[in-house]
Amino acid sequence: MDGFQRRREKKMKNIKAAAFRLFVEKGPKDVGVTEIAKEAGVSQVTIYNYFGSKDSLYQQVFYDYMDEKLTESEKIVAGRHTFKEKIDRLFFDKNEAAARAEKAFIDLDVQDPKLLEMIQSFGENRTYPMLLRLIEQGKKEGYLDPNLPEKAVLMYINSFRSFLDDPTFFSKENKRLRESVAQLYFFGLCGKAPTKEK
Repeated sequence: MDGFQRRREKKMKNIKAAAFRLFVEKGPKDVGVTEIAKEAGVSQVTIYNYFGSKDSLYQQVFYDYMDEKLTESEKIVAGRHTFKEKIDRLFFDKNEAAARAEKAFIDLDVQDPKLLEMIQSFGENRTYPMLLRLIEQGKKEGYLDPNLPEKAVLMYINSFRSFLDDPTFFSKENKRLRESVAQLYFFGLCGKAPTKEK
């Protein structure tokens, strides 16, 4: 890579980083190219030259974010921790800033066909296979009933999204609440598996 290409790559990286910060802070719909250019210290023309449009820039930022988060999740699932430890790290071990970033990118009312295609591709090729491996581990370790169909387990996981979608759930003040929800997640309302009478 020559000097010109290195400078170009650095500028593109700075623009995407600036756009990411603004998208998280204000929401993608409320951020314009002028604001991104100012945050990145470049001209609007530079952004249009490199990305073509704000929508294309957002698609690239979204792709990079999803790829990074899925790579982190795949490393967790592939690691040597127990099923419970992996679930804790994937769903409950976040801070408020990370939760806000996730919400800004995952919970959009997406209408763009390219974004929809991107989300579907991530889901089919990476998210769904990763969760199936995790469910298989949970069954082997006795956390999950081996007779439960994978679809039922995935529906159960999704039922906790109302908690996980609220960034304040991950604030320091809600640590005890997160612990309680994690307890419910693993053991339900009974608190633990019932003991058989002798």
